[in-house]
Formats: sequence, structure tokens, C-alpha cells
Amino acid sequence: MQQVLDELIKNEEESIKKLKNELRLINEVNGSPNHNFSKIVHKDEAIIHIGISRFDYKISTSASFADFEAFIKSKISKNFPAIGFEFLHDKTNFSILLKDDSDLELMYDWYFSNNISFVKILPIKQSESFQKLNLSNTGSTCSNEKEEKKCPFIFVPSHEFPVGVFVTVSKSATFEQGMSTLRSLSENIESVSFTDSDGDSLSISEEEEWEYFIAEASTSYQKGSFAFLYANEE
Repeated sequence: MQQVLDELIKNEEESIKKLKNELRLINEVNGSPNHNFSKIVHKDEAIIHIGISRFDYKISTSASFADFEAFIKSKISKNFPAIGFEFLHDKTNFSILLKDDSDLELMYDWYFSNNISFVKILPIKQSESFQKLNLSNTGSTCSNEKEEKKCPFIFVPSHEFPVGVFVTVSKSATFEQGMSTLRSLSENIESVSFTDSDGDSLSISEEEEWEYFIAEASTSYQKGSFAFLYANEE
């Protein structure tokens, strides 16, 4: 009996995957967000809160990450190894690491797309998750590509810690290229998984599943949010 149930579940999962892939292809042909890219406009200033403070700081959105980071650290009494911003996802408050100008741009994309009153900037403490990240790698493999060809998402290296990092890949990147980029940030990745817009949790182990994730991530970005990709460690 159990064997029959397992087989039915497996067949149903395969049918769902096939249907979603067909829908993705239809959307691409008919004109999905991937084909109607519009750059998110940033205003001159953004309002941020630092840590638990409720004070409104007005920050120039044209300031470099180096200047932004220096200002934040001047307002934090303790010396923390990194800074990030608070992002609510699936009822969990994540700290999204900010490490360069590109990350700052993506944070502003999210901020202005959603008309948020302020961004909460947080010091990121040293943790097991943070230590596993290779911060010398930017997480971007397509810096020279046009904006409409890029696909940003948030990569979470450990299920145990709510810390994420921005990763940007080309929309045409293969599954192998994508995994290579992720492993350059965190070596001990066995596989990756994500939850799609329908609430289904899917593991990525082949090209078709990777393409579906990229389609989901691209759509999320055009809607002012980011898809989350979780590492399953060895």
C-alpha cells in the first residue's frame, strides 16, 4: 500500500513540474516580465533606520557602498564584521548582507518598488553561516551584461541562520554555471532548493528545474521582491 502511495505522490510531483515548465514557456512566448523589463527608478534619497533606533536618516542613493558603510559603522557603537538590511520572507526576518555597490542598488530597487517607509540596517554578527561565506567573491557572474539579461536572487547558505546574500546570474546561465557561482560563495553545498510562487518546495538537481527557478526569480524581481534559494549542505 505504501509503495502505491509513494508512486502516486512521485507521479503527481512530476506532473506539477511538467505543467509549470510548460506554463513558463508559454509565458515567455506571450511576453513575460522577462521580456518587458523596466528599470526601477531610484529617488535621490532613501530613509534608513540603524539597529533598534527609530531615528530617520536620509541617505543619498548616489553614495557609494564604501561611503554608505562608513556612515553606518560611525553610528554603531560596536565593531561588527558586516552590515545588512532586514527583509521579511516567509514569516522570518532575514539579514541580507550588503557588500558592494551592486548590493546597495538591489536594496534600493526593493525599497522604491514597494514604497517602504524606511529600510532597517542591521549589524551582522559573526556566525557559523557568515563564516562559511567567501566574501571575496561578489556573487555576480554577469557584471557586463545588460540589466534585462540579469537575474538577481537571495542565496541562504544555511537553514540554521537567517542570513542571506545577493547573487546575480545571467538568465541564460546553465544549472552547472549557477551551482559553480554558488559554490564560489559557500563550498559545502550538496544541493539547493526553493519555494515557488505557488508555495511548492522544489529541489533543483537538473537543468529544467534550474530554468524554472530562474523564471520565478526574474518574475519576483520585476514585482519588487527576490526569490530565495536555500543551500542543502553536505
